[in-house]
Amino acid sequence: MIALYRVIVGLLFWTLFPVLLLIVILSGKHRRGLGERLALATPVIRSSKSGAIIWIHAASIGEVRAARIVIDHCTRNWPESSVVLTTMTIHGRDYARTILPDSVFCLLAPLDVPFVVERAIKRLRPTIYVCLETELWPLLVAALHRRGIGTALLNGRISTRSLPRYRRWRTLFGTVLNCFDGIGVISDEDRSRFLEIGADSSRLRVTGNIKYDYPPPHRREGVTQRYRKRLSLEAGDEVFIAGSTHSPEERLLLEEFGGRPDLQEMVWLIAPRHLKRVAEIEALLAQMKIGYDKLSTLSEEYSRRHRLVLVDTMGDLADLYEVGTYIFIGGSIAEYGGHNLMEAARRHKPVFFGPHVEDFKDGATALIDQGGGFQIDSATDLFTHIEQLYHNRNSLTAAGQAAGKVAGSCRGAVGRQMEIIGEIFDEKSKNER
Repeated sequence: MIALYRVIVGLLFWTLFPVLLLIVILSGKHRRGLGERLALATPVIRSSKSGAIIWIHAASIGEVRAARIVIDHCTRNWPESSVVLTTMTIHGRDYARTILPDSVFCLLAPLDVPFVVERAIKRLRPTIYVCLETELWPLLVAALHRRGIGTALLNGRISTRSLPRYRRWRTLFGTVLNCFDGIGVISDEDRSRFLEIGADSSRLRVTGNIKYDYPPPHRREGVTQRYRKRLSLEAGDEVFIAGSTHSPEERLLLEEFGGRPDLQEMVWLIAPRHLKRVAEIEALLAQMKIGYDKLSTLSEEYSRRHRLVLVDTMGDLADLYEVGTYIFIGGSIAEYGGHNLMEAARRHKPVFFGPHVEDFKDGATALIDQGGGFQIDSATDLFTHIEQLYHNRNSLTAAGQAAGKVAGSCRGAVGRQMEIIGEIFDEKSKNER
């Protein structure tokens, strides 16, 4: 199946190449990073004689945060190693360069095209390839496996939405999954789904969600005061944060909030999941005649003038949760499967989310059971719950404490996932002796 896939992809690439080249020439957006996509600008990585080269792949910003934890552990366990991180998006790569040490090579992932994959492997010369989440590139994974390079899939999951696609292409994806030496999946449900599409049970291990281990606790020092100052928050100000929102969640929340007089003094932060939607939300705010500031403009010289702040910056949201009083996690009223609930919960904040949290079902269930999370049906239901906590400070405090306790209990996946990497290293070392 892989051989047939290789032929089809190769033919499609060369057939469409003239059109693709024209698009790239005319579009500055696509032109940026083309050399890395084609592995033409990929550096030749050289490690010390005793050191390995660890190639970690992360799709975008959320996975880059998880990759940071893996990289921290890898550099501690194998200090002589060199680390390469590839991402699918330019935003992800640029964000990685801001949070990772300069010693980590941060690049765009190569296209999954035969000659590009071969060139990338020759230049990067990895000892082990670690893929975070189920970002499966058949030709790359098969080529690594063929060369005897160690491969691991960590934080593996298959969502309800994507399962039908994997079922349709079971022969291809089953073959690719069995090219991995070890697979760490988030939950028992994910394990069942991996088995259903053809993964060998001997390769599978339930490890939990590494995203629940981020951020490292030491990053909290000074964060609250820094953001309170930037947002011009005064003692007693309460903050509602709508994080990782998708359309039409912003409109639904704003329309409902207007009819809640008790909450009008609250400071609002809206952080869209994708920054390309900032202009769309600005147009919505203008249409609704709502004044706002952009986070990117706020500083000691330029103070907040409005109750609403639009978060138009990359990488701030997780830390902004420190100053929040009530946190709504988006992509959950709109049908996107939700986003990481524990980023807010570990800050001891009550977490609100809609009915669509299929991608974080385990965390949602734990938060609801312990009283740290509230699943709402609509924007109306959301603000009804917030008003109840607003008028009952003891319940607000208890919900935050419960959320923090749940978040603490969910940590530890990174240790279990690092065991998989260590076992692959050990196995490859034995084979080389």
